[in-house]
Amino acid sequence: VQSISFTYGSFAALKLDGSVITWGYPESGGDSSSVADQLTGVQSITANYGAFAAIKADGSVITWGNPSSGGGFTQDTSELEPDGIVTLQ
Repeated sequence: VQSISFTYGSFAALKLDGSVITWGYPESGGDSSSVADQLTGVQSITANYGAFAAIKADGSVITWGNPSSGGGFTQDTSELEPDGIVTLQ
């Protein structure tokens, strides 16, 4: 196991091969069966109170868990890419 993330009642373990296993309260991400076929090539996982987000090697984002906590994100992730460079001074 490379890392473990948690929500309120659920855990997600990122394995060394980029796969993910989950357990715990189904409504807060413990049941990832709806996205299990997409949880390959994962580089990192983050979590909030009720959902998980996985970033894959190709830059795509997979979410699962409580939709009220962001677990139902199904939009094209290209919308998450910046439109330009911002300079901070």
